[in-house]
Amino acid sequence: MHCRILSMHICATRGGSMSAAWIGRDGSLFRKMRAEYLRIKEELGRRPSRLDMYFRSDIPVRKYLKAGWLSWLDKMGDLTEEERSWLGTPAEEFLIDVERTSMNKAYKMPTIGSLLSGGDISKRVSLETIGRNLMDFYANTPLHQKDLRDKSNREWRSWDAGKFADLARRNPVHFLSKGRFFHYDKTKEVFYLDDSLDQYLSPALAEHVRDILDFRTASYFKKRYPEEDQCIFCREPETELLCDNELARAFLDKFPVNEGHVLITPKRHVETYFDAAKEELAAINDLIFR
Repeated sequence: MHCRILSMHICATRGGSMSAAWIGRDGSLFRKMRAEYLRIKEELGRRPSRLDMYFRSDIPVRKYLKAGWLSWLDKMGDLTEEERSWLGTPAEEFLIDVERTSMNKAYKMPTIGSLLSGGDISKRVSLETIGRNLMDFYANTPLHQKDLRDKSNREWRSWDAGKFADLARRNPVHFLSKGRFFHYDKTKEVFYLDDSLDQYLSPALAEHVRDILDFRTASYFKKRYPEEDQCIFCREPETELLCDNELARAFLDKFPVNEGHVLITPKRHVETYFDAAKEELAAINDLIFR
């Protein structure tokens, strides 16, 4: 069966999701990213944050973070005087480091967050404080508790702050301290920032760190524990299936933008267009040109 494609979207849910409509053959990616950024800025009535872009943009937020968020804001002319002074300094490198830090668990987020208090960022924090922060991070949010299902931590409900501090010492503190900007004094049990950041510790830097932690936490839990029933494209289509192949399918849009609007999606749940495998992209293209 042949399908007539009048308009096409590769779709997923919001939160780092995207629509293939922005990938124009003759369009500039930067121009489309800029237009999307300005649209969200106008909607909010202020400069968007990383978290705003994650939840509101149809373009994956990692595109905006390719050279770091400060670099993007610089291109948009949206840096404050203080933020502009960070460009090319350890402050910018530090923010990029936190933006890109790898995570198998979310432990690093409340660990780094322990350095934030009252709108400021501290030079150092005790392991005891990190333990309490880690405990609050998991005890107060059911979604976060999905991270504690391993044999080593499934009994976390019986743990006190000291047990969480021990977890922090063995895992996030240990691995963060392998990098350039975080260090740990084993004798004093203090987690602290590198001296190169001393002159940049300010409420403005704290705000950026908080934004990164909020964005990374939201992104981590959405990707790690996706609620499959919330993805409308993972369900059986409610409209006529026009054609399909082994890895993709095309069906009529239930709420078409234009008459004959067709949706083409991979059969496997993927977060964004760029998360689709080469074979899935080939299968999608097969349906487009069939």
